[in-house]
Amino acid sequence: MSPWLDKSLRFRNYADELRVIASDKYVFNNRSALKRIANHYDRMAEALEAIDKSHRTMSKTANSKPATKS
Repeated sequence: MSPWLDKSLRFRNYADELRVIASDKYVFNNRSALKRIANHYDRMAEALEAIDKSHRTMSKTANSKPATKS
């Protein structure tokens, strides 16, 4: 697994954990802040996934041989 996808997965897990905490009935005052932070983690995960996709695409392009003329 690439380092970007690894970190993306961790960020998604953090977001899920924050949403679980926010759903606790005793965390009413901080619920909206926890949900906002969870959404930020999701956006960071999306960005890392896009970076990984970009790197994989560039790697494929760099590794492909140019067509030779006959």
